[in-house]
Amino acid sequence: MLWGGIAGTVLAGANLHGYLDGTMAAPDKTIAVGTGDAATTAANPAYHHWWTQDQKVKGLLLTSMEEDIACQLISCETTQAVWTAVGAMYGAQSRANVRHIRRQLQTLRKEEMSAAEYMHKMKALADTMAVAGSPIRDDELIDHILTGLGSAYNSIAASLGVSNAPMPYSSFYSLVLSFEALQAQESASEGWTPSANAVTRSGPYG
Repeated sequence: MLWGGIAGTVLAGANLHGYLDGTMAAPDKTIAVGTGDAATTAANPAYHHWWTQDQKVKGLLLTSMEEDIACQLISCETTQAVWTAVGAMYGAQSRANVRHIRRQLQTLRKEEMSAAEYMHKMKALADTMAVAGSPIRDDELIDHILTGLGSAYNSIAASLGVSNAPMPYSSFYSLVLSFEALQAQESASEGWTPSANAVTRSGPYG
């Protein structure tokens, strides 16, 4: 969930992430005052400080949400309760989205797209999975891309199979584009023949 990732990062940078996950636990509301028969209790200043800070963080979360979502969570008493409720609301949806994106990665084919356009689409799907909390490794993404590129790129797949060293996605991207450019040059060269060139040069006085 993009919103959760951004909110968590901002609060962590402000050293307030503990209010989200509960590690910044609430102190006791009261403290003992006096001893013996004169002992009594009083409001704990530390709890008051914690509560006011927690409510500020809760307010930051709620104001950063869509209004209809915030309305469903306004009754949560603490920041942690808001954070937990958001996770429960979107956990199942995120898992469903991840499964859908994974299916797209497995089934998308290059077809009439250029290699660059096809790989941009695949990389965007992989980035979306990472934002949803399910990143995939470069080698897994490369395998999906090779499947969708088709038999014309089998030589690349073969060369990668021979090498045991993992290839970063950026290097693979450059390799595929270079291969596509070489294919285009070879196709252009094969379309030229001496006889065709002679016909082109010949005119009424050839």
